[in-house]
Amino acid sequence: MLFKVVVTNKTEGPILANIGITQKESAVLPINVNWPVTGIKGDLQEGETAILAFLTKIEPSETADSKDGSTEIQKLDFSLSWKHDNERIARIQEAIEKKIREEKSTNKESGKSVETSKLAKGKSGGSGNEPQEETSSDDELYKEVQGPNSPKTCGVCTYENLPFATECEMCTTTL
Repeated sequence: MLFKVVVTNKTEGPILANIGITQKESAVLPINVNWPVTGIKGDLQEGETAILAFLTKIEPSETADSKDGSTEIQKLDFSLSWKHDNERIARIQEAIEKKIREEKSTNKESGKSVETSKLAKGKSGGSGNEPQEETSSDDELYKEVQGPNSPKTCGVCTYENLPFATECEMCTTTL
């Protein structure tokens, strides 16, 4: 049996999330579940819902294991902290501005003017008054500007591992 840790970003920009997991003081021991004592970290785009981790039972069972009838997950306290991913916002903003400059340069060379209908007010950074090119999603732009220090996402459990990882920290799949 496993427990999914699912988080939804309802803010107006990409975020870095950190989920702390601790044992409740009132929990009946032992707790029959594995959890990362350092917490769970992940990043989410605006409006994205993601599974950040799977918590597995140590000894499989389908019922509550404790004398008080509580489930293993009820014996743990979860805390969520987050902050805006300013680095990602800056990279997206930079990619948008670069595309606008390239479009203007191409249009000047061909003698065409930039169509103002293709420019839109941006959501990621600045005062929001700067013209920005419309895109299908910020995530596509982010993928274009990812570098060698970008996290490696596991194809099996979708956990975002450190850039130099060769094996998923969560499910041990080879990356």
